[in-house]
Amino acid sequence: MKSTFVPIGLILAALIASIGLATGAAAKPGHGGCGGLEKKIERLDLSTETETAALAILDEARPGQRAMRALVREAREGLDALLEADPVDEAAVLAQADAVGALEQEAHMLRLRTLLKVQAVLSPEDRAAVLEAGKRRHR
Repeated sequence: MKSTFVPIGLILAALIASIGLATGAAAKPGHGGCGGLEKKIERLDLSTETETAALAILDEARPGQRAMRALVREAREGLDALLEADPVDEAAVLAQADAVGALEQEAHMLRLRTLLKVQAVLSPEDRAAVLEAGKRRHR
């Protein structure tokens, strides 16, 4: 598989375009994003209105998160290809590593933005329960 160095500006432009064009219709419920937040929400004893609002936020975020994961994967593949080259171009490798890191950070920020939107529709007690469930997951 041939992969080439992708400039960060091009990656970010593609990200913005893909997020802007993505719709909830392309999403499959229950897959990807936010570390199982959907399952945690469904396990809580929320009102129907609150659960519907929280799940709608996740559905809305899912296409952008999928697009971001695809961009991260492509950038990592580009880095792998650069590392396999003979001779290795150190400047290109380091630039691509920066691009991968920037995309990974943006992916993390997307997940956090989604979490914050969900938390905004939850009561303080429900937020505490979601956060506690996340802590148990990481132990």
